[in-house]
This record gives sequence, C-alpha cells and structure tokens, in this order.
Amino acid sequence: MKKITQPLKVGLIGTGSIAQLHRNAYLQFPDKVKLTAVCDINEKAANEFGTPLNIHDIYTNAKELLENADIDAVDICTTHDTHYQITMDAVDAGKHILLEKPMAIKMDDCREMVKKTDKSGLVFMIGQNLRYLPQSQTVQKMIRNGDLGEIWTVQSFDTMGAIPPRSKIKTPPNNIHWYFNGERSGGGSLITLSIHSIDLFRYYIGDIERVIAKKWVNHPYFSNDAEDKIVANLFFKNGAVGYVMSSFTIVSPWFHRYLLFGEEATISSNPPIGEINIRQFLAPVMISAKEPDAWIKNKFIPIIPDMEGFASKDPYINEILHFVDCCKNEKDPISSGKDNLGTMKAIFGIYESAKTGKMVDLNSI
Repeated sequence: MKKITQPLKVGLIGTGSIAQLHRNAYLQFPDKVKLTAVCDINEKAANEFGTPLNIHDIYTNAKELLENADIDAVDICTTHDTHYQITMDAVDAGKHILLEKPMAIKMDDCREMVKKTDKSGLVFMIGQNLRYLPQSQTVQKMIRNGDLGEIWTVQSFDTMGAIPPRSKIKTPPNNIHWYFNGERSGGGSLITLSIHSIDLFRYYIGDIERVIAKKWVNHPYFSNDAEDKIVANLFFKNGAVGYVMSSFTIVSPWFHRYLLFGEEATISSNPPIGEINIRQFLAPVMISAKEPDAWIKNKFIPIIPDMEGFASKDPYINEILHFVDCCKNEKDPISSGKDNLGTMKAIFGIYESAKTGKMVDLNSI
C-alpha cells in the first residue's frame, strides 16, 4: 500500500445530513485531511457542498469518483442500502474507507465487506461517532480501571418524535423519507437510532450473546417491515443485562440517553431536551457513587471529560482525525469493520427475535 503523505486526500460520497456534520473536520484541519472530490447523485447538492471548500472535482456517480479522483480514501455518507456496493468498489480502487453506520443491511454483506477489506490491507472504519466523544472515552477508562465496579445492567433510550402517532394521521404524505423504508434503511428506528447505543455498550462492556425483542410495524409512514418503535433485552457475555428502547413516533423531543449501573457507581448521560443538533452529543455525563469522599452519594454530578488525545469536543472531528491517523500509520481503528460485526450481529439478531418472538443466540447469526 502506498505510504500516505500529509494531508490525507479524501473523496466524499453523499452530501446529506451526516456529511454536513463531517464538514467541520475538513474545514478546520486542512493540514491533516483534505477533501479533494465530492459525489452525490444530485449534482446541485454536490456543488453546494463542494463550493465553500473550493472543490470543483464533482461527480454524480461513486464509481467514477473512485476511478478518476485524486484521493487516498473515501468518506461514505450515503443511504444504508448503498453501503455494501460502494465499499466493495472502494476496495477494488485501493482506497481506505470511512463508512457511516450501519455497515450494511444484510449480515452476509457485512461479513463480505470485512473479509475483502482485511485481505486488501486497507483501513475499514465504521463511523460510530459516540465512541469518539471525550466523555465516552472517559467513561470507558473508568470502567477499565474498575471505578464503577461490576456493571450489571445498561439501558438506553433513543427517540426522534419526527412522525405523528397513528391516531393523528389521516393521509400519509406521498414522499416518505428513505429512513422509513425497510428495503433502503434495513429496518427502522433500531438500525438508525439505537445502533449507536448498542455499539457504545459493546465498547464499554463487551459483546452480546443473546437478545429478545418486540417491534411495532404497519405505521402508515413506514414500509417493507420497517419499525416505528422497538424494545429489546440484551444479554452480555459478562453477565450484564441491557435494555434498549427506540422510536421515531414517540410523543417526545429527539434525545439519546443511556444509563450504566455498576456495583460502585451509576453513569447517566444527560441530553438537553429538544435540541436537534450536535449539542445533543456534547451534553454532560453524570455520576453517582457510593463513596462520599470520592463523589457525592445519591446525587448525580458531572464528569469532566479527559481531553487528552482529542482535538475537539465534536465526535465527528475526532472520528475523522482518528481515521487519518489509522490510514497514515497503518493502525486498526477503534471502530473497525471487524469489531463492528458484533454490533451488526446484535442488530440483525434483534430483528430476528422480533420476527419470531423467541430468544436469539447471536452465535447463530
């Protein structure tokens, strides 16, 4: 593999909402990473994204970008159903890959992607942005140091009240977002929202062995078996039990919140209510602990994130700079494709359980 020289040259594929959050890394750290080409099936959108960055190498076809652009790597921010083919094409073109979650919408595709990227020697990183929050890294260090004691249960609540409940809908709109089409998204709220929490829990306490779940479908805004809401229990290899709830139709503002219950302390993320922007992820992480001389018992107090090794509080900036470091120094990412197979097994296991009504052993996925 050709040695990467600074800055890493990247081609962005897909200019939707996630790509907008990636933009700051390219704007603020041009000495480390340089966006040299942009692709979107909508040429106007591609030009609008590229113009402020002085990028004129614009494409409407991902394969053409991979074949013709002057790039070392790609940043893939497209719809879920396109992730597999674009990744496979990127490997054929010899490009390092930063891919937004989920890895793909089929487990077999995920395995093929990892097998091919491993064989190529290219960096294959999944954009699980919560791992790149300074507060997440701080919590992970505390767990590793034993500060929380044995973690026995974890809980997450991932909601986006973007769609009215069934009782309020008379006529569904004609143009429904692809998020709500199971053939394009791979599911509904679980694969779009709660995949973040499940991945973070795996990062904190290890892999999941078994799952059991229930989902709700047939909402008029949703199609092809996509769920508007879902709940699941997760049984971890270390003995902990988890609970995940997510919904696109809950009567609530958008928020992400998780709780970790250890024998010695409890961690609570504390999102601001109703702020649909990056500040959601910058909300404080709180702790309550048994030892009054260390922390305040029976009261949550903020944890000050350890910023060592981080360029920013913005997880997307940290994520992209980590990707650059891995490409330059031939390192495995924190959220590698291989590691993320465990997250995808949990997602597809939950869907299988919701379909059958039975506990699913993830070794069978």
